[in-house]
Amino acid sequence: TLCYVLPIMNYILTLYERSEASLKNVSPVALVLVPTRELGVQVKQHIEQVIFDDSGSNNGVKRNLFGVRVAAVLGGLAKEKQVKQLSKNAEIIVATPGRLWELIENEESELLMHQMRRLKFLVIDEADRMTESGHFAELKNIIEYVYNSVEIKRGDEGGDSTKKKKKIKDKEEIMKKGKNEEEDIEENTKLAKMLNVDVEDIETIDPVELMDENAF
Repeated sequence: TLCYVLPIMNYILTLYERSEASLKNVSPVALVLVPTRELGVQVKQHIEQVIFDDSGSNNGVKRNLFGVRVAAVLGGLAKEKQVKQLSKNAEIIVATPGRLWELIENEESELLMHQMRRLKFLVIDEADRMTESGHFAELKNIIEYVYNSVEIKRGDEGGDSTKKKKKIKDKEEIMKKGKNEEEDIEENTKLAKMLNVDVEDIETIDPVELMDENAF
């Protein structure tokens, strides 16, 4: 965890304008995606071990040495509390793909909807597991969303309004595509149970290709 946390902290403490007035415009700095809630809790605790001082705790309250805010957006935990954490301009977000995409898709966090373009670090923890076929369908949506958000920022800086509109349209297409992919996965899972086979053996067939094959 320290392999990516230390470079993030170095950036925040040396290159990042951290005045209270500027945080609303530049947070968050880093997004860490993890496969499970348990790993997310562990990663957040490790980050807090770097930024909090245990020795000088006052009445059980640890002292934040650097004033860095960390928010956890994890499935299975209270969504309202997580949105509240994000509203405090968290500089580092630790999230599971499912819950994070839920907040983005339903526009439940102003921070995620408007400030994701400010990201400097995107970390995919346990990437081998996260990119397995048929798992974490939301991961691709999030990566595309972040990429398009950054591109919109570049369009803003270059004053290219046409490019900005195109990127916004692309984001809308990503949202729609995410819903379609989820519906396909549900249908494939039901079909796999009916046929008593592994869901990965079920493939979506293009009707046009099927017609061409039968034609011969």
